[in-house]
Amino acid sequence: MLGNFDIHNPGNIRKSNDLFKGEVRPSSNANFKEFVNNEMGYRAMFKILNTYRNKGYNTLFSIITRWAPPFDNNTSDYIYFVSNKMHVKQDAKVSVGMFPLLIYYMTWYENGFPGDRNEINRVFIKMGNSHNMTKPAVINNYSLLEILGGAATAFLIFKLIPKWK
Repeated sequence: MLGNFDIHNPGNIRKSNDLFKGEVRPSSNANFKEFVNNEMGYRAMFKILNTYRNKGYNTLFSIITRWAPPFDNNTSDYIYFVSNKMHVKQDAKVSVGMFPLLIYYMTWYENGFPGDRNEINRVFIKMGNSHNMTKPAVINNYSLLEILGGAATAFLIFKLIPKWK
């Protein structure tokens, strides 16, 4: 399966009553949302993750369990894959600044190949400028990525880290 890039839905977001900017209705897919381009699909992922965060889903485990519930997915494998790739524990708190990396690996798991780092970064920066998503994380016992916060983290992730495996 090549995933849902043909309908510009890199996160395999299921159909629902929620309407996202750039969403095509009706979708040409029976089960998944369709977007006008991948940028809008990534944007919807950021919006959903930010909503999760605002509702208290703030660990890798809780976010992925909410995104891909066990009744419909191999959630434990999904969590293991993303936590291993991100080099964080499953119960690690996920700040907004970690969203680009999280989306990169979620897209990889969902589709069997990674998404476009540059496109994810561009969407994150646009979202940060217009949706207050770049507030720096509170400094506690968090990782460097969390401490740096939004845009700075995106810069590090996509420009200074050459290649992810």
